[in-house]
Amino acid sequence: VDPFDRTDGLPAAYGVLGALAALMLGLWFAVGRDKAVIKPVEFYPPDGMDPLQISYIANDTVAAKDTAAMFMYYAGKGYLKVIQEDKKKFSLKQLRDADRSEKTHSRILLRKLFSEGSEVQLKHLPSGFGEAVAGIEKDVKASFDRKMQPFTRGPKAGRAVGTAVCVLIPLIAGLSCTYMGFAGLIMAVLLTVIALCIGLFSRRLIRQADTFAGKKKPAKLIADIVITLALILIEAGIILQYFPLLAAVFAASTLVALLSTMFVRQRVNNDLYGRVMGFREFIETAERDRLRLLAEQDPEYYFNVMPYAYVFGISNKWADKFADFRIPQPSWYDGDAVFYDPFFPTRMFAYSSSSISGCVREYYEAIGADMVKDI
Repeated sequence: VDPFDRTDGLPAAYGVLGALAALMLGLWFAVGRDKAVIKPVEFYPPDGMDPLQISYIANDTVAAKDTAAMFMYYAGKGYLKVIQEDKKKFSLKQLRDADRSEKTHSRILLRKLFSEGSEVQLKHLPSGFGEAVAGIEKDVKASFDRKMQPFTRGPKAGRAVGTAVCVLIPLIAGLSCTYMGFAGLIMAVLLTVIALCIGLFSRRLIRQADTFAGKKKPAKLIADIVITLALILIEAGIILQYFPLLAAVFAASTLVALLSTMFVRQRVNNDLYGRVMGFREFIETAERDRLRLLAEQDPEYYFNVMPYAYVFGISNKWADKFADFRIPQPSWYDGDAVFYDPFFPTRMFAYSSSSISGCVREYYEAIGADMVKDI
C-alpha cells in the first residue's frame, strides 16, 4: 500500500495540529510576552548598583569573569589601591574593609580577595577567591528581593504546558495517520525526540544570540548551529518517507523554540531593566560634549563608569570615547608615569579575567568537580 495515496486520518491529524498550535499561541499571548521596555537616559548606574548586580539585571546571569570589574569598583570606593609595576604587572593593596552598606556578595568577595594578606598580585589570586567567584551568581541573586527577581512565575506554567503540547503534536499526528499502523507510531515517537532536540538547540541559539556580545564563546554558538542543522537533515531524510508527519514535526520544532521567549520580566524588574539598558545605551552612544561636561563635574567619571562598561561588554568603546581627553591618574592608582595611560583599565580587565578563570578552575579541581562551570 502506498501511504502517499492514502488520506485516512489526515483531516483529524491536521485538525489536532491546528488546535494545539492555537493553544500555544494563546499561551504566548497570555503569559509569554514582555511589556515594552522604556530606556531613560542614565549617566550613572541605577540605584547605585554594583557591576555584578548590573550584569545580573542586564544579562539574567553573572559570569565569573564579570568579577574582574569589581576590582576597579572597589578602588573607586576607596577599599583598595591599584599598583602597576610594569606594562603587564598589576597588584592590589587593601586600604580598608567594605562599608556595611555594601551588599553581602560584595563584602564577601573583597574579604576573600585579601584572605591571604593585604596585598595580592592579579597573577596569583588567593585560592579562597575562586570559591567565592564560583558561587557569585547565587549570592548576587540573593541581593535582590522577590519583586526584583528577573522573571515572573506565571510563564513557568506556560512553558511546562507548551512543552507537553510539543511532545504530543507528533504523537497525536502519528496516531491519527492510522494507515501507517504500528510503523506510524514508531516514526512519530522517533520524530518527536528529534523535533524536541531541534527545538531545544534552537532555544539555545536564540538565548546565545541574545547575549552574544562578549558573553558567549563563538565555538559554542557554532557547535549548536552545526548540531541543529545535522538534526534537521536527519529528520528531513526520514520525513521524505513519512510525508504526512512533516507538518507535525515542523510545528513541534518551531513551538519548542518559541518557548524560549516565554520569560516575562516582573513589572518592577522590567522598569529597572529599562533603566539599566538606558545606562548601557548612554555608555555606547554618549556624545563628546556631554562626556566632557560630566568629566569636569567628576574628574574620575571615566574610571567610575568603566567597570559597568566592562560587564556590558563595551569597555573598549567606552575607552575610545575618551581617546582625545586628558584624563588624570585616579586617586587610587599607584604606578610609574611611563606605564600610565587611560586605556590601562582594559588591559587590567584582560589580565584579571584570565587569572580569575584559572582561580575558579583550580577550585573546581580541588573539590573534584566533574564539570567546570562556564567561566
